[in-house]
Amino acid sequence: MAELIEVGFKKSGTGKKFAVYGLSCDSFYIGINPSGKLEWDGIIYIANHVVFSKWMSGEWKDLDVQWGFQDYEKWIIIQRDPAFDFTLYFDYIKIGDFRFTATVNFFSTEYYELRWHIDTDGFIYFDTNWDPFSTISFEFLHEPSTNKVEIIASGLRAENWSVAWDLWPPEDWDLEFEGQLQIVDIDIYVTINGERHRLPF
Repeated sequence: MAELIEVGFKKSGTGKKFAVYGLSCDSFYIGINPSGKLEWDGIIYIANHVVFSKWMSGEWKDLDVQWGFQDYEKWIIIQRDPAFDFTLYFDYIKIGDFRFTATVNFFSTEYYELRWHIDTDGFIYFDTNWDPFSTISFEFLHEPSTNKVEIIASGLRAENWSVAWDLWPPEDWDLEFEGQLQIVDIDIYVTINGERHRLPF
């Protein structure tokens, strides 16, 4: 399979291009079986790495996004030239009866790395190379009720920050933190039975 597909243009001092990396397969084949019918099997991974580029001031400015969601450890890494401002939406991740959504505004952060494994023993790793986000918001909704927790933070930055836990057996649960995490401003809201309350800090 191809490792890179790239399309784009450059014209009159401007340009854009889009590259897709990581095309791969696992025992994937297409063939004709003995009865003359088309058949295929195996797995094909479309991509795990894309680059969006703008031609500005005589050079390419890149937004580089890589991810891995197939393995035990899920991860996403975003590297951004300041020429790119964008918002990333996660809608939604379901864990038991809880639905998780997130919105991340990348207006000042040039590097973002998130790794996680959510289970009774798991972890979350977060790194921004100590550059702050403009804003980041999370919502945890308990379904089928409308009870939820909302967290809205600005100035969030991290340097190799992680939290790891082991929740089983309950009498021996363990929670460990490493690295640095700073939040300039944070608001937490709890909605119970339709009434929204801001938690004081």
